[in-house]
Amino acid sequence: MKPFAAITKAKTNAEQNLKNAAAFFESYLQGVFENGNWEMKTIAMVCDEIFAGGDAPKDNYSLEPNEKHNIPIYANAVKDRGLYGYTDFARVTKPCVTIAARGSGTGHTELRNEHFLPIVRLIVCIPDTEQISNEFLKYTIDNLVIQRSGSAIPQLTVPMIKDYKIPVPSIEEQKLIIEKAETLKQQKENLDSVYLQKIEGLEELKKSILQKAFAGELKTEKAVAL
Repeated sequence: MKPFAAITKAKTNAEQNLKNAAAFFESYLQGVFENGNWEMKTIAMVCDEIFAGGDAPKDNYSLEPNEKHNIPIYANAVKDRGLYGYTDFARVTKPCVTIAARGSGTGHTELRNEHFLPIVRLIVCIPDTEQISNEFLKYTIDNLVIQRSGSAIPQLTVPMIKDYKIPVPSIEEQKLIIEKAETLKQQKENLDSVYLQKIEGLEELKKSILQKAFAGELKTEKAVAL
């Protein structure tokens, strides 16, 4: 049916536009980090602390926050920022970047500004803010080609993270880079929303046409304006 061909073409175009928006954002970051004439330092050199979370509390925690348990516990996960539950003590009390060190989300980063308890080997990087901002540290780690260990379960270790080298421009340059990156990121997210809505609308249109066809309500084929 001609309408289906038009819908398929429009959906393919929307999906390609989604990929193009993501590629443009990634190419900007890659260009920044590859073309800047800046000193390269290991992550260990620009962080006050780098460590991994330990075991989850066995009893002293709650799945929901309450008067006693109101400190978030974060683990290796992408969903809900890795929220595991809540406890009554924090191991991390400074802004930091966390890196998922195990499982399918290995390499996933999050900015953390609240007090929290890291568990399940979640790697915590607390920046030396005189050298690097928390936001810039996250962008540099995101731009790394993270190498996983050779074990059967994909994982990262603290020594591996410490040895990675990243570009370190001045704090003022970092601010400018982050401002532009955040602007592009917002533009990308706006485009993503538009294209995802369009893809969803096209799927609904296709379902509607099929339902009418099965019900015998389609008497003639009409061009689909997309």
